[in-house]
Formats: sequence, C-alpha cells, structure tokens
Amino acid sequence: MERQISPPRRFATPNYNVPMRGDLLWVYEGLTEYFGDVLTARSGIWTPEQYRDELAATAADMDHRPGRVWRDLQDTADATQLLYYSPPDWNSSCARSDYYPEGELLWLDVDTIIREKSGGKKSLDDFARAFFGTDDGSFAVKPYEFAIW
Repeated sequence: MERQISPPRRFATPNYNVPMRGDLLWVYEGLTEYFGDVLTARSGIWTPEQYRDELAATAADMDHRPGRVWRDLQDTADATQLLYYSPPDWNSSCARSDYYPEGELLWLDVDTIIREKSGGKKSLDDFARAFFGTDDGSFAVKPYEFAIW
C-alpha cells in the first residue's frame, strides 16, 4: 500500500485549536485534480478525446477569468478559508478557488516538461512515486513545504 498524498505543512495542524493556513494548497489540490482527470482517462471512463476536451475547456475558462490578472495562484490558496464559501458574485474577478483548475494546468505543464527533458523516459508519475511513495505502507502524515534557498 502506498501512503496518501500529504498536505502542505501549514495546512496540517496538530489539533483543532491551531488554524489551518492555505500555503501551498494549490500544489496539493492542483495535483489531485490533475491525477483525478488523468486516472479517469487512463481507466477508460473518459476517452482520450474527452480528456483533451476537458483540459481545453479548463484552459479556455482560465483564459477568460480577469481575477488571474491581479491575483496569483498562491494568493487564491492563502485566502481560501475566507473566500471558499463566499457568494458566487464576481467569482471570475476575485479568482476565489482557481487553484483547482489552474493547478491542474500547472501540473500538466510540469508533466510535459519532465517528459520533454527526459526524452520521454520520465513523467509526473515518477515524481509522484519519489515524492509521495516514501515509507511504503505507512499512513503517517508527512507534510511538505518549499525550502527557501
């Protein structure tokens, strides 16, 4: 058994008295969104054409969201606790939870770059195995963070 994808460090709290922080939520949710659609296509639930159509629709939707001009992906994750249950008015302008669809497109780009740079020998699957596949059989939460260089 492989362990589950762990959450960002500041999102995984030791108890309910410590507030969650949305830092890096776009990494987590974008990746699960990407793999969810990839696995839907790989399993045959969607045809390859349906998967490409879904990605194209997501890209077209993101291309016409004015909130992306002023609000970056990290900011949508940081504000998720405040905006997630807000009214849908002006949603495209405030980009309240775009980390799902935009995160999926980001991970598609990462997968493409890995495949291109490795000459087709590696993919995002290899990254996921190395990043999340440690301690096989363990279900311990192991949150991640970006190191500051």
